[in-house]
Amino acid sequence: MFLNHGILMRKISFSHTLNQLAIFLKGMTIICFLYFFNEYFLQKNTSFQNFSAMLTILACLVSGGIGLVFFKNKSKNQPLIDEIYETFKIASIEEIKQLDKKLVAQVKQEKLFVSNNNQVVGTKDYLLIDFREGLFQLFPTRGLKNLSLHQTKAFYTLTLIYRDKKKTIPFKKEKEAKELCKQIRKNYLEVNKKW
Repeated sequence: MFLNHGILMRKISFSHTLNQLAIFLKGMTIICFLYFFNEYFLQKNTSFQNFSAMLTILACLVSGGIGLVFFKNKSKNQPLIDEIYETFKIASIEEIKQLDKKLVAQVKQEKLFVSNNNQVVGTKDYLLIDFREGLFQLFPTRGLKNLSLHQTKAFYTLTLIYRDKKKTIPFKKEKEAKELCKQIRKNYLEVNKKW
């Protein structure tokens, strides 16, 4: 399911999503060169119109490749990385990779619950939320003291309360918020009370 790419590293690195575009651009460039080689050197019937059209296509592919490199260099998704650093008290990408491996192992083997149409997975150490709207959040379960559910205009917010901070999760539907609230209470808060 996760193909050794992890979960976090795919989320925090936009460059991974550009890899398919890079493969497409390379393939198209090779096809254009093969076409040019076939027309010019083998069949020797290239007209100026065909030659200029081929040069235009190659120029578009080269500029697309340069744009791709630019986007890959700019796409570090720093706010999400900073939030992971702050939430989990880590300081480098290597530590995020270790966190990612532990998360993947727990999601595969030690799930406590899956809820909200498979968009929320709870493990012993993590609460992973991956909503379809592009919202991605990862919370530690250690240190979780309480939670509260509030309605704000058209949204519902579930607030996770830790010792020194609060983390909020927005929901469109009350049913989804209550479902997750129930699972968190059952799997984390009630378990902590028994200890």
